Amino acid sequence: MNTRAFLIPLTIATVLLYVLAIVVLFIVKKPMPDAVWVLIPLYGAVTYFLYQMIASASSKSPHRFIASVNASVLVKLFMSACIVGGYFYAQLPGKKALAFAVMGIYAIYTTVLIGALLPVIRKGNS
Repeated sequence: MNTRAFLIPLTIATVLLYVLAIVVLFIVKKPMPDAVWVLIPLYGAVTYFLYQMIASASSKSPHRFIASVNASVLVKLFMSACIVGGYFYAQLPGKKALAFAVMGIYAIYTTVLIGALLPVIRKGNS
């Protein structure tokens, strides 16, 4: 399990998300919820810890690996639902923008996580 190698694509994804948020902010010319700027590093940190959990579980047993993948999906989806639900409940402006941003952040970090886990899983099966 090489967690330092995972930090490179994770950092690239974080920078890409910030650049994308800035570009969207200037193109759409509508205010973006301030929570988006905090959610990018939050999802990055959660993705890093989930990578560590799944990578260590892949070397122990297939059942533990499947359980950790399921747990990671549950954690990230529940976190997303809580963030969006709390934002809607608080009646803050830009609800639709936040919901789209959360799903975009979720999708990009999940893609990075899967891309980094595939070599770990292949190496474990060999």
